[in-house]
Amino acid sequence: MDVIRRIAAAIAAVALAAPAAAQAPVQERTYPITGGTGLELYRSIAEKAPNGGGHVAQTSFKLTWKRLFDERGGDCFLVHAKPVLSITQTFPKPGKLDDDMRRRWEKFAAGMRQHEDQHVRMIEEMVKSTEASLVGMSVKDDRTCAKVKRAVSARIDEGYQAHRQRSRAFDKAEMGFGGRMFVMLEDLVNER
Repeated sequence: MDVIRRIAAAIAAVALAAPAAAQAPVQERTYPITGGTGLELYRSIAEKAPNGGGHVAQTSFKLTWKRLFDERGGDCFLVHAKPVLSITQTFPKPGKLDDDMRRRWEKFAAGMRQHEDQHVRMIEEMVKSTEASLVGMSVKDDRTCAKVKRAVSARIDEGYQAHRQRSRAFDKAEMGFGGRMFVMLEDLVNER
């Protein structure tokens, strides 16, 4: 039994020593908005934004895991769990703007991009943290590997739920009254 545990630990060590996965490619999409003033642009965003106008911009992701298990002597080991991650960012894109409005839009768009890029970093951190938490998982007396598969799935779900809470807290801080994105949106909408 000790030999099996040492083999599983060696396999996990090799997996950890492998080069880190490259950052996930981020696809960018836009949706058209219209208007010549900040308020008109904001109203257009509310009408045309993804998910019914709940967000000005959005970062979404798809994450699956390629998992390999090995059963030896009645125990089951997770050999590896490799994430397959794709990320998509969606931003509003206005038509032609006058010089003043274009400058104001560009300032707002830069802040919006910073916000969404932070979501990308949080997604990548969640994946990396979850992957590290899976290393060496095993369950004794699990000839069909059903128990360890459930344990791995539960750990992946825990990582996802923690990410959702973190992401929501970040949005609340940024977009709530007085938050950075709230102030930037106010600057865009308020005529000078």
